Amino acid sequence: MHQRLRMSRLQLKIWLGTAIAVLIGFIAVQIDHYRASREGIIQTALIEARTLHAVLTATRKVYSQLFLDSKLPLTEQTIDLLPVHALAHIAAEMRAQEPSQLTIKIASLESRNPDNHPDAVESADIAYFAEHPDATERLTPFTAPDGARFYYYSLPIRTESYCLECHGDPKDVPDAVRGPLQPASGYVEGSIRGVSSIRLPMDDIEAHANAYFLKSLRDHVLVFLTLFVVGGALLQHFVIGKVRRIQAGATALEQGHYDARLPVQGDDELADLAKAFNRMADSIALRDKRLRDAQASAHLGFWTLDAQSAKGEWSEEAYRILDLDPSTPAGPETLKQCLNPKDAQMVLDSLQDSMEHGHPHDIDYRILRPSGEERWVHCRARPIKDRNGQVRHLEGYVQDITARKTVERRLAESEEQLRVALESIRDAFIITDAASDRIMAWNPAAERIFGYSAKEAIGRSVHPLLAPAHYHTSARRQLEHFARTGQGPVVGETLELEGLRKDGSTVPVELSLSAMQLGERWLAIGLARDISERKRAEQALSEREQRLSSIFRAAPIGIGLLQARIFKEVNATFCAMVGFTREELLEQSARIVYPSDLEFARVGREKYEQVKRTGTGNVETRLRRKNGEIIHVLLSSTLIDKENPAEGTTFTVMDITKQRLANQALEGERAFLQHVIDGIDDPILVIASDYRVLRMNRVARQSIIDAEFDASCLKCHRISHHSEQPCSGDDHPCPLREVLDTGNPCKLIHNHRGRNGEPRTFEIAASPLRGEHNEIIGIIESSRDITDQLALMEQLREKDLSYAHLVQHDPLTGLPNRLLFADRLSQGIRRAHRRDNKLAVLFIDLDRFKHINDSFDHNYGDEVLRAVSTRLKTIFREDDTVARMGGDEFAVILTEIKDDSDAALVARKVLNLFGDHFEIQDHSIFLGASIGLSIYPEHGTNVDELVRNADAAMHRAKEEGRNTYQYYAQELTSKAFERVRLEASLHQAILREELILHYQPQLDLKTGSLCGVEALVRWQHPEMGLVSPARFIPLAEESGLILEIGEWVLREATRQMKAWQDTGVMAKGALMSVNLSVKQFDQEDMIEQIHAALEDSGLDSACLELEITESIMLQAPELAAKRLSRLRDLGIRIAVDDFGTGYSSLGYLRSLPLTKLKIDQSFVADLPSDPNDVAIAKAVIGLARSLSLEVLAEGIETQAQLDFLVREGCQSGQGYLFSRPLDAAAIEHYLRQYKASDWAPRTDETLRA
Repeated sequence: MHQRLRMSRLQLKIWLGTAIAVLIGFIAVQIDHYRASREGIIQTALIEARTLHAVLTATRKVYSQLFLDSKLPLTEQTIDLLPVHALAHIAAEMRAQEPSQLTIKIASLESRNPDNHPDAVESADIAYFAEHPDATERLTPFTAPDGARFYYYSLPIRTESYCLECHGDPKDVPDAVRGPLQPASGYVEGSIRGVSSIRLPMDDIEAHANAYFLKSLRDHVLVFLTLFVVGGALLQHFVIGKVRRIQAGATALEQGHYDARLPVQGDDELADLAKAFNRMADSIALRDKRLRDAQASAHLGFWTLDAQSAKGEWSEEAYRILDLDPSTPAGPETLKQCLNPKDAQMVLDSLQDSMEHGHPHDIDYRILRPSGEERWVHCRARPIKDRNGQVRHLEGYVQDITARKTVERRLAESEEQLRVALESIRDAFIITDAASDRIMAWNPAAERIFGYSAKEAIGRSVHPLLAPAHYHTSARRQLEHFARTGQGPVVGETLELEGLRKDGSTVPVELSLSAMQLGERWLAIGLARDISERKRAEQALSEREQRLSSIFRAAPIGIGLLQARIFKEVNATFCAMVGFTREELLEQSARIVYPSDLEFARVGREKYEQVKRTGTGNVETRLRRKNGEIIHVLLSSTLIDKENPAEGTTFTVMDITKQRLANQALEGERAFLQHVIDGIDDPILVIASDYRVLRMNRVARQSIIDAEFDASCLKCHRISHHSEQPCSGDDHPCPLREVLDTGNPCKLIHNHRGRNGEPRTFEIAASPLRGEHNEIIGIIESSRDITDQLALMEQLREKDLSYAHLVQHDPLTGLPNRLLFADRLSQGIRRAHRRDNKLAVLFIDLDRFKHINDSFDHNYGDEVLRAVSTRLKTIFREDDTVARMGGDEFAVILTEIKDDSDAALVARKVLNLFGDHFEIQDHSIFLGASIGLSIYPEHGTNVDELVRNADAAMHRAKEEGRNTYQYYAQELTSKAFERVRLEASLHQAILREELILHYQPQLDLKTGSLCGVEALVRWQHPEMGLVSPARFIPLAEESGLILEIGEWVLREATRQMKAWQDTGVMAKGALMSVNLSVKQFDQEDMIEQIHAALEDSGLDSACLELEITESIMLQAPELAAKRLSRLRDLGIRIAVDDFGTGYSSLGYLRSLPLTKLKIDQSFVADLPSDPNDVAIAKAVIGLARSLSLEVLAEGIETQAQLDFLVREGCQSGQGYLFSRPLDAAAIEHYLRQYKASDWAPRTDETLRA
């Protein structure tokens, strides 16, 4: 009944869950459907409104055109033909034809008709369309004062081109519409004049939506009810029906019908549950059969008795003992008929006591079989209690003890035989008096187990003697009860306990206790068996089983059991290896994991042939994972029972895929390494610690073949010296012994005889060969014939002195170079330290040498450096050192100075050397020098510090105006580090996109039109802000980064100009001017870089102007002319920047393909007040005119400068008068504003900002 209620609740839950799921789905669908239906109705209304508006708009245009074409005068009679008036009449007529709440209205703020004046919503719409010129429609909900709700659908009425004919300029109004009713004028195309307003009744729209929704709701209810019924029926059929069958089977099994089985239908979880139930029923039936067989063998009959109903159940053996028919009802009444009258009351009282008080029922009594035969039985039962402690029923057994009673009667006669038997058994036999707890009998086995002799044990209390202390309390209580009744919880039981030995140790024993009554006394008979060995064996077995189970589960290899090649068990490792779950593999053929039938058959054939011969089979094969991947494995199988192969085999599987790949890689690596060492021309040997040669390269093998050695037992000394003894002595030290003794690599020299008997010298290099544990197991030896090398070294040794001089001196000037300078400075510091003297370092850098070097060729610069070094050597002592540090930098070491002023005196002498001109290749040039001084020990105590600080002081001298000297100060180090940090940041500036371009407009000074812009690079540092070009351009030139920066500027400038031209910001013929550095011009692929930038950007080459300096033209005129000609052939324009500030040559200007000269801003700054600048400016303009070149003035800032330049014929210019350099966004704004205004030569403060 309990199970049926549970199943009813389960059924209710399933139906209820299905209903909730369907209800949730239904509600979700209705919410979405309701929202969609409302949106659909509104969209339909909007479509109708848009259609009406389209009709009105078309009507408006037609009326307008008809009126204009008719050329009728505008009067009170014809005014209704105007578009707005006509539309108003049409809207009124439509309202009259369709008297619904849908209204159409033309609303305008300027209408003379009051009916066309906008209401509050229409006024808001007009304002909205005025603020949003791109808006085309607007839908506004509105509630009227009477509670009616509407949607206002408004569309803007904007002035169109045809409207301007009557409403545009008043001068252009047609004569027909002139007069007192003349329409408003001054309209601008695109301005908002009013709205077309269509009022839609919201209540009607929502009513349509609600009606549509309610209709759909009825259909959806029917659909979802159908889904609920069908889904519930399917659950009833496929789930609840099967569960009920399982319930019925469980009930039958509970009632003892062990043959109950369930039908298995389908292949789902419930079918698996039915299979599991059937297997469980089979197991229970088997156990029941075995139990009945055991009862029959032991003559034990089992029985139960319900405490409430007094109904019982007896086993077949119980009926057999009582000699009753199994159909006889089991219970106390039937038992009473079988009891001997003398024992009946005792038996019934004991049963009653057990059921009422929960006491054990343990009693011997006599029964009378139906045949009249009397039998003794022993009956024992235990009460089974419920949670409340009440006895629910008794469970017990009855045993025919007639034979035992017969034995008891004969016990007295067999006492001696019993004593002998007790002495011979291996179990301890102990009899105690329950009342006194004294030992009465003690056999030899007890003496052996517990260590006490019979004399020591008999008469003593058994529990203090044999029981450990933790048993005493419970034993004392049970003993008192046993002494009175002969009963106890352990009587008749077999227990495993610990016994106490004489030596204080404990021993595990298996104790069986029974009670025997002698007169009024109860005796306890104990049979104790020493189970130490069994316990140890059980412990070992348990540990072994746990280990085996753990190994099986966690083994890193696949393990399993097969019967007839069907999987019976597999571990998790094997499942992971093949990608199947354990459930997917069990009871499946092993074929499932093989890639083909052929491989499956091969493995079966080879492995099982081995198994039949030896009981074990090993084979390498391939398995296919569930995902199709093939793995290589080593498969091992062993018979479970060699005598019965049908029991199956255990197997292990090891994944060797990686091992095979590793072996293949290792073999490939070995082959590669062998090829590598075979490619070495020196003999290489791998030698073991016993001198055996393990491996060699091609050269070594060839030498063995030439010497006709036996390669099977080679030793290194036989190969090298043809000796049977290992190498030794000074001529032939042993490299193997050296490495084994020291553990380090070594190089040795051996003297051998060549093939022709000539002496040869070999260099032997040996490195340790280490084993798996890093121990040295041999050496790797290579030998090289260095005889010719030694001879060559001998020849070179003679040239060492001359080479040493070359290494330590500057080849151009003959002065010590940086290396020798550092060595001498280090020696001077040590000497000054010992003598407590001072020492000075002068760092000299030539002023303007770079400009001279760029203006002339490099040979000219070399002559200048040689002349400077000659002068420097004339004023220094022999103890002092004058060195060239590189480029135009020189350094001097002044030793043993007494005061800092001595160094200053020498610095002034150096500066005086540059007072006279230098005569170089028929040119007279003047040079200056900047000198930095550092003093030991005040400014540094080592070479690096003194040189670095002198260099910092030299840079300070340059900053102070050049041609001077400066002592080192601490703040100079900070500036030097700042310079280094700036240079490091500059390296990352391009990658981090920190460089930006600013653009300065270039204007035609006569017409004011825009000619183009000049691109100027700027550095937006994330921490230092906008870094001046004066700070980072020199650094870029020194470090070579100017090439990368220049290429980026060229590409970005051409890209930007092309983008401006495409968007109309710049005219198609506008120029983009880009500065080209000297180093860029010197690049071999300079032309290709420029061509690539134009190709990538798509800019026309005629729109690119490259600005070069005069030094580019002068340092290599022929090369410059060639490259500039190639650029002009491409259509690129060439301008000379900063013209007049360098060494100019009119011959160069005439021969080079130039297009423009740029007057430097230094000559423009003081125009027209400075007569020198006036003369220079006029000369440059005249020169450009005579050479047919354009001319552009830089740095125009005042109107006076502009007027002078225009008057003198300067075509174009740039400067702050027009605009400072601006970024891309700002220059675009400037250009648009410039295009929209009339140009005038005035200063615009706004543009300057």
